Amino acid sequence: MREPPKLSSAKEFTNELKHSSVTPRESRLVSEISGTLLACSGAVISWLAFVASGVATPISLGAATAISVLSFSAASATTLQCGNGLMRSGAEKFAPELNDWLDSEDWYVNTTKALDYISIAGATAASAAAIRTIKLASINGISFRELLANKSRQERARITREIIRMKVPKISNKMLKKMVKNKTYPKKFNSLQINNELRTRLRDSVAAALAFTGSAYNGEIKGIAIGVFESLESEG
Repeated sequence: MREPPKLSSAKEFTNELKHSSVTPRESRLVSEISGTLLACSGAVISWLAFVASGVATPISLGAATAISVLSFSAASATTLQCGNGLMRSGAEKFAPELNDWLDSEDWYVNTTKALDYISIAGATAASAAAIRTIKLASINGISFRELLANKSRQERARITREIIRMKVPKISNKMLKKMVKNKTYPKKFNSLQINNELRTRLRDSVAAALAFTGSAYNGEIKGIAIGVFESLESEG
């Protein structure tokens, strides 16, 4: 996409584009840079959210849960995608034949696909966790802003149970009560820990959005179509 000069007519601008020295590689360079920005931004936010998640509401065995492992894997995969994007962007600018060679190699194509799948899996898990956490705002009909404000002891206890269930999937109520009784898990997180957890889940949702966007733009999530339809009304 190019913006025509202000003093140029549509015909002049069209002729200029037809005879310009722009090559098809220019759009590829823009694509590589855009994908790199998305991947690197997602990597930074993913690591911030992953580290903050353990600090915000630390619980025993939390780092060993499936979601934590998946989040770590996704952040690592996105970091590798960022590095790969930086390399490809530089190559597209100064040595485009390197990208052509890499794209022709099965090992490279399969590796980038695997990284994209891992990133998407982590984004899916993060999205589910974020949605589940945001649903906590429905407790007693309070808004999300009010949820970040001071909470009663009962609200903190209930939110704490939901956070533990999120970090330790499939834990039964009986096991949860036993863990709380044994003081393996806390009965209540304090307001600061809960607020940090909520903010972390929001960061997760942002990182997930970047991962999905990056994959749709320059990865494995494709086939996104936009249809424009005209409604025709019959007369009479």
